[in-house]
Amino acid sequence: MKRRQVLAALFTAAVASGAAAQPSPAPQRYAVLSAVGDQMTVVRARTQTGSRLDRNDQEAAVLTDRALDRLVLKHVDGALKRSVPSADVAALTIASGRLLDVQRQALSRNRPSDEMARAFADVLPAGGADRLLLVIKHRAEASIPVSGGSIGFGTLEGAGFYVDRVTLLRSPDTGFIGTGFLAPFAYVRLVLADASGRVLAERIIEAAESFHMADSRTGLQPWDMMTPEDKVAALDRLLQRQIESELPRLFAATNQ
Repeated sequence: MKRRQVLAALFTAAVASGAAAQPSPAPQRYAVLSAVGDQMTVVRARTQTGSRLDRNDQEAAVLTDRALDRLVLKHVDGALKRSVPSADVAALTIASGRLLDVQRQALSRNRPSDEMARAFADVLPAGGADRLLLVIKHRAEASIPVSGGSIGFGTLEGAGFYVDRVTLLRSPDTGFIGTGFLAPFAYVRLVLADASGRVLAERIIEAAESFHMADSRTGLQPWDMMTPEDKVAALDRLLQRQIESELPRLFAATNQ
């Protein structure tokens, strides 16, 4: 073998050996925040003519135990570890105080997600995480899927229930025509940011599921068609399904 070929072979072997000896990169540390479960909103639709103003009746039930946020964090934690097996979850955090104030202001002014991401970055200890993963509220026009299309009045944000007591609908399963329906909804954003709060990617979720039409044969109204336990379970399933579907797409957008 010629000297040049010998040197080339030795060089290639040395490079390969050096590459093999390099330590594996440290797993990225994620701080995860949920800011959607401070309250559950019940939106009671009211028909309106000739106006785009949101005239729905809205009731906000404050969730002092933040059980909804804990469910969100559980689903995000599981989906994150499946999407990025090497991820190190450094913190699972429920937003409160200033962070909730920042979110309220951002929603009222239609501000971008960067404000919330930067506010979260500011309260984390220096070096506490490499990436921030946020689940925050999103506000948009109500769009509730029904057989043959979608309907809705006003705007929705966060997580809760949309109650319609006036629309005539036919059940695709039974053919029964009922007045009104109940729909759990999740209008949220999944936001991935770096440690400084610079947004790398986000996914907008506008999800709802219409079911439990009012039944004139029983006299029950839409809101009464489900027990409190069933309502919690329905909202939990909707959030879990959307988080598990959209989180991989969030990471795919940045190859994180």
